[in-house]
Amino acid sequence: MPGPRRVLHLAGLALAAWQAGAILLGPAPGSYLKSQIDSWTLPYRQFLNLDNRWAFFAPDPAAGRIVSVRYRWRDGSERSAELTRALHWPHPAYLRYSSLLTEVARPRSPAARSTAQHLCRLYPDAMELRFVVERQIAPGADDVAAGASPLDERYLQVSESEPWACGPTEPAPR
Repeated sequence: MPGPRRVLHLAGLALAAWQAGAILLGPAPGSYLKSQIDSWTLPYRQFLNLDNRWAFFAPDPAAGRIVSVRYRWRDGSERSAELTRALHWPHPAYLRYSSLLTEVARPRSPAARSTAQHLCRLYPDAMELRFVVERQIAPGADDVAAGASPLDERYLQVSESEPWACGPTEPAPR
């Protein structure tokens, strides 16, 4: 027969395994097996406030957003530059810039004004700039089965901000 210390270790190990399993399996997508596990673990998770519903499996990912800027130069020509694809995920500044560009996508936000000021200083020959936001609309299951891509033109909703004037003074809405 194992000693009391050994029994205590085994009980602690069993409790740790139970808790880890309950926490990791709790947010799993629904299935028959999940319903069977939930019948045992849900009261435990709710009692200890461990029922977190983290989106490990991303069943509803947020719609994508492409933000670009359209410059109008003093000679009347226009040029566009994408802002959101400048950095990719492993880059340390990716989250900072993606968060900033989410704010820029909102009309007349303080972040839009600040970003317009910065971009006007970078390009002193620009007369004005506009932010162009392309929001993704998720294609339906039938469209995906038919070969549609989320980047097809019909799944992008394009909106353009009012112009921000550039020049010797701070950019201002027209």
